[in-house]
Amino acid sequence: MRNLIIGLIVLILLIVFAGRACGGGGETSSGGSTTASESDTEEEEKKEAKKEKKNSKQDQGTAVAIGQPVTAGDIEWTVTNARTVSELRQDSLGQFGKTKQGNFVVVDLLFTNNGSDPSTLTTQSLTLLDSNDRESRPDTDTFGYIENERNIFLQQVNPGVTREGTVIFTVSPDASDFRLRVGDANMFSREEAYVDLGF
Repeated sequence: MRNLIIGLIVLILLIVFAGRACGGGGETSSGGSTTASESDTEEEEKKEAKKEKKNSKQDQGTAVAIGQPVTAGDIEWTVTNARTVSELRQDSLGQFGKTKQGNFVVVDLLFTNNGSDPSTLTTQSLTLLDSNDRESRPDTDTFGYIENERNIFLQQVNPGVTREGTVIFTVSPDASDFRLRVGDANMFSREEAYVDLGF
């Protein structure tokens, strides 16, 4: 009886140790597999990012010039004028400052809704890029320096209607070689096009 009890204890201990040995090896293997999988995923993401950047550069190479219409989704954009200024003046009522100093790119454009539903333009639809691929969005602090009838953000534009607008970007003093990336008014659309501003 005593021998039987000792035998059972030894057997139980052997089973416990064998289970731990197998489990530990499995964990190590699993850990190694997870690390390899994460590494593969990171590598894939890097390749995809490079591919997107390359495609983006190619798209930017086909940018239209000022005065030429370009389409992104249901919206047709035409940049009619663009310039750099160091001072913004306010001739009408609004902000108390009257003038604002800085480095600005002012873009005049036409926004045409070619879709079948009303569209509303937001600042997410326009991005200014420079030679270093730095991105600037329309500066909301400058809205007070745009005539009310030319401030087209958050204005509903019905199908077939064209609106004239002005957009101001604050940029770095050393920025140059500007391109305007225009997109669809639909926030879920990824369609976009480029306009070379020529300076």
